Amino acid sequence: MGSTMHTVNILDTHVWLWALISPQRISTAIRDLLAEAENRLFLSAASAWEIAIKWRLGKLPLLDPPAQFIPPRLVRDGIEP
Repeated sequence: MGSTMHTVNILDTHVWLWALISPQRISTAIRDLLAEAENRLFLSAASAWEIAIKWRLGKLPLLDPPAQFIPPRLVRDGIEP
């Protein structure tokens, strides 16, 4: 009986944003980890707070305000809050 290693990963704010906006900025190994369906991925509430602050200060252009930008992308990508 083979066993598969499942990991739990809390994503760094920048890694999550880069994965969405410019994936070439993250290594192939990290992109592979994000793509593995068996891995559980989480984004911290602190990341949402950080994104909201940077957006409000004009340092992070997003297509929508953070409250509309973050939740659907977490659901789409299987990332848990």
